[in-house]
Amino acid sequence: DDKAFVDIKAAACVVPPNSFALARSVEKFKIPREVLAVCLGKSTYARCGIIVNVTPLEPGWEGYLTIVDRMDNMIKTGALNVYPQEVEAVLLRHPKVADAAVVGVPDDTWGEVVAALVKPGAADLTVEELDRYCLEAEDLARFKRPRVISLVEEIPKNFFGKTDRVRLRAEYAPRLTAARVRPATGGEGGGRP
Repeated sequence: DDKAFVDIKAAACVVPPNSFALARSVEKFKIPREVLAVCLGKSTYARCGIIVNVTPLEPGWEGYLTIVDRMDNMIKTGALNVYPQEVEAVLLRHPKVADAAVVGVPDDTWGEVVAALVKPGAADLTVEELDRYCLEAEDLARFKRPRVISLVEEIPKNFFGKTDRVRLRAEYAPRLTAARVRPATGGEGGGRP
């Protein structure tokens, strides 16, 4: 989604510690046709805990990698991985949402489920409206849809103004564990939470 990116042309871009900027790689990759596989296991991305979209790494592909999220932010729900940045990007497109943060909360069946804290930009925003919006979003798989949505006055931020994920996990996740969103119309599909 091009609207989710900010185009910065500068000699340097400082990203504060313990924060993350969704971006593309500096390096342009060109995978020769005769290559059978590409391994990024010892790359800079893997060593610093950044997850990149490796789907395009196939013979003959050329371009930049999309940086998806930080490994320590990943939510493991069942055998599937959810990256908070993806879910937050969908929530932030809703016209009545001022801010949003996503975190995994413990679940006895799935290990974790996706939980969203949302700061409304309009007084009439409801949890049901957000659930329906996420269900209908073409770029958000059903298993990534938040199963817990809480409307809050503020999203916790760190000193640099970035979402404070440590505080989210410590303070908000335990409170969000009990509250679950009921399925919106269209069913769950595939037995997912």
